Amino acid sequence: GSAATYTVLLVVVLTGVLWAVPAIAEAVSSSTGIESTITQMVLAFGLALGLVRIHAWLRPGIDRVFFADQVAFERGMHELMEELSACRNAESLARSAGEHLSQGMRVESIALFLEADDALVPVYAHGQAIPASFPRKSALFAALEHGETVLADDPPARDPFGRAVLETLGVSLVISIRSAGQVAGMIALGPKRSGDVYTSTETALLGTVADKIGTELARFDRDARLEASERLQGRLRRYVDPHLADRLDRDEQLDLGEREVAILFSDLRNYTEYAQDRALDELYATVSAYAASVSDVVHRHGGTVVDFAGDGVMAVFGAPAELPNKERAAVAAAREIVSTVSRLGSLTPGVGIATGPAYVASVRGGSQLHWTALGDTTNLAARLQAQTRDENAWIVVDAATFERAKDQTEGFQPLGETAIRGRGRTAVLFALPIT
Repeated sequence: GSAATYTVLLVVVLTGVLWAVPAIAEAVSSSTGIESTITQMVLAFGLALGLVRIHAWLRPGIDRVFFADQVAFERGMHELMEELSACRNAESLARSAGEHLSQGMRVESIALFLEADDALVPVYAHGQAIPASFPRKSALFAALEHGETVLADDPPARDPFGRAVLETLGVSLVISIRSAGQVAGMIALGPKRSGDVYTSTETALLGTVADKIGTELARFDRDARLEASERLQGRLRRYVDPHLADRLDRDEQLDLGEREVAILFSDLRNYTEYAQDRALDELYATVSAYAASVSDVVHRHGGTVVDFAGDGVMAVFGAPAELPNKERAAVAAAREIVSTVSRLGSLTPGVGIATGPAYVASVRGGSQLHWTALGDTTNLAARLQAQTRDENAWIVVDAATFERAKDQTEGFQPLGETAIRGRGRTAVLFALPIT
């Protein structure tokens, strides 16, 4: 292309130098008085400098006229690269590459192999029969793994293993596809129908296509692993509280040590009677709806669900992350739990809340870790939940919770110093009675 372009320009320059330049120089000399020899030299020099710009403008047109097939092939390769970026799986990738190369190269045969189950398997084939597959332990695979990226019969492959690959496949050109540094496939092309050899430009473009296929295969692998990881995380989030899961996703540590928290226990007071005359599937659906409702309420108010035990739920407000007005949030959540669960049917919830110090930590149970809050505050909250039966109340809270959640304690009544089952001392309590 360059030779043809420069030939045309040379004809133009010679014509200008032999005919146009002398005539123009003579006219300029007669009007300016400058010697014509100097004018001719300046004009010829300017014409020579213009050749570079003219060449860049003229070359594409020369290529389109004299080398139309090559131009079409290169354009097709650029289109193929864009199309490969849009592919979503290995099958569409191989089909796009195979069809473009088959049409653009005008070859007698083409086969595109990709690795599957520790073997190179033909994913796209056109033309002559192609062997079914080549196991990873085969000599052909080893030759691709340790040999050159491009194997050609013109010029002949330099190593005997490369020549053996070409002879085994009965093709003229083999280009290996590498992904993440390993052989992930190969492109095998037979002779051109025109009988021409593969040019260095064509071989370079084919190598670029092979690199692109390898890059896209790596992308598919990354996407597949990411999708699998997201599916796993989605399943795990069904068992792990979102607040804990988010901190673990961000690789943050779950704080250990003593913290002041508000702890909530929720239970169904009439669960035993309710379960006696219910079918198991109905009971499962009811308990699942109850657990989902309570969890949703707790999460929306900033709490963390720590444990489910039958119909009982334990939640912590103020850990693992700090929560301003944790007592207010806990009581607001308790009110919403009562109203939500009461609408599920003939279930009667009871909620106990206590505020105070607790040791928040991950406790190992066998091979698993369970994040929880330990201490007297936890025990008190559990006892207050049980106290709702004795007081015929929806919610029972301790004095610290009541004092700090004033705008959420409307309707609560003081119980005064109250003896609590299982504890050796009394506590000042407040309750929201069932009316």
